[in-house]
Amino acid sequence: MPTGIQSAPHLGVTSRVRLADDGYDLVDLRVDESRIYVTDSADQLHVLDRKSLAVMRTVAVNGGQLTLDRAHHRLFVAPGTRYISNDAAPRIAVIDTQTLDTVRTLPGRYVSVDAAHNRVYTGVPLTLEIEQAMAAQTAPDGVRLFDGDTLAEVAVGAQPGIPVYNPARNELLIVAYTVYSADAQTLATQRDLLPALADQELRWCTGCKQAVAAALFPNKDGAADLLLLELGTAGGGKGAGIESTQRWLNARTLAPADYAPAVQQMCGSQRWLRPPVNGRVFRSIGYSRYLEIYNVRVEDLMGAELRQIDGLQLLYVDEQTSEGLAALSGIQNLRLDLVAGTPLGLLPAFCLLGVSEDKRILYGAAGGDLLQVEPTGITAAVAVAPLENASANISTTISPDPATPQELLGLDPAGVLYRSADGGQAWRRLEGGLPQWASADVARVTLEPSPDFAEDRPLFWAAVLNGGAGLGVWRSVDGGASWQPVWQGLDHLRVTQLEISPNFATDQTLWATADFARIADASAVQENGAASPDAAPPSAIETGRSLWRSTNRGESWSLVAVAADDAGLPDRK
Repeated sequence: MPTGIQSAPHLGVTSRVRLADDGYDLVDLRVDESRIYVTDSADQLHVLDRKSLAVMRTVAVNGGQLTLDRAHHRLFVAPGTRYISNDAAPRIAVIDTQTLDTVRTLPGRYVSVDAAHNRVYTGVPLTLEIEQAMAAQTAPDGVRLFDGDTLAEVAVGAQPGIPVYNPARNELLIVAYTVYSADAQTLATQRDLLPALADQELRWCTGCKQAVAAALFPNKDGAADLLLLELGTAGGGKGAGIESTQRWLNARTLAPADYAPAVQQMCGSQRWLRPPVNGRVFRSIGYSRYLEIYNVRVEDLMGAELRQIDGLQLLYVDEQTSEGLAALSGIQNLRLDLVAGTPLGLLPAFCLLGVSEDKRILYGAAGGDLLQVEPTGITAAVAVAPLENASANISTTISPDPATPQELLGLDPAGVLYRSADGGQAWRRLEGGLPQWASADVARVTLEPSPDFAEDRPLFWAAVLNGGAGLGVWRSVDGGASWQPVWQGLDHLRVTQLEISPNFATDQTLWATADFARIADASAVQENGAASPDAAPPSAIETGRSLWRSTNRGESWSLVAVAADDAGLPDRK
């Protein structure tokens, strides 16, 4: 990977701070003018100075989902889905951000704030057990309303669920299998926004759709406020199929929106829209059925699909640098040039917890570490954790140069690359920029040397991680000492076979065979899902094999053919 100063700014890790002990993860994050608030799975709230990232205070809490009310200097820490024992009702901590003292706890698992009217709503998710209790008239209380000044209870509704305040209509939304609109003061439900969910033959069944979340996105550049209703599918051990279905509404009228924007992939509760880059929208879509597959659907500004990249999980799109961040493995993320469609390099793995309001700074979680990521001209070093019990237990060996048979390349059972200079007596692990993964992962690695390796020393490497993540094609021109990703135009990244032309020195040609799954746009799949958990909608996913060719040593690729299996692919010519 390139190191040192580069002329153009690009995303890089500028700080890394350990907050939680080993075995615990960071959960959520919020940022105000001078502080950063971070929760972890050990039930701790860490308060950091925004500029120095120094920890100012750590507070014991009961949960990890954060809601910040800047206008009234309050931070709400809610349990969310965290387990609470039967003898302890879930409580939401209310913290004064000026003193960092807990001033009150409120009942519930989720909270929503109406800052303009200083109202606070709390609730618990609707479950099958609660719905059965409602039918028997022994249900617990529904959503609660509190006065923001005194935190005194003002009203209790009949409908349990997750409260989400909609300022565009001064109205409350309640996520409760479907999504209801409710009066913001009386909490009485008024309208079912997803009536088709009630028409399912058996609620709560495996394969049934249900609303799982709602999010509002504020007005920008004169566009109407947007309301996102997110539907999930109840799935068994085999997976639920398409991971989620999105319904976009105009937040002011509740009419269907004209176009569904893309959303950044966040591991915290904060939600951000994904900006277009160079007139293109990059939408993440996932499919889970025994195997998890993530694709990137590239659209024009009208929503028409231009291409779909298989095996790539895109986490974030940065409008300042026109870069994307993709999950490569549990150890590393990949930087992408979204305009050129080329991979750029590696960063330490993290999931996104939050973004500063100006979107210049990203905050990521890597286990118990907080990473600060921002545009910089310096490539940050990639901290690679060693594989557990890594050893030179070589299972596959290659002798790339017949003239020097003592020089060997080898792969261990985990797919890690080694080199031996003495015919296999001693092995040295090669890294040089190749993707890394944990020993618990299952990698299928392909390694091919050029027929003229003795002269030009090129090697080509491809890998598929855990069956569903494609690591693309990588090239070394120095016998494996250093590597660069080379897959511009290669839309199917789960490459399982590389073949190099016997006349590679003159024609510079190689072929790549890949698995692919073309996933339908989630909004195009029928709302009620499949009648059977094993019968996905016909348009949900198309799988097969594809053949790609490069005539410039892997710098760019073009599609040759697709087929249901290898038998349908043409001969390499």
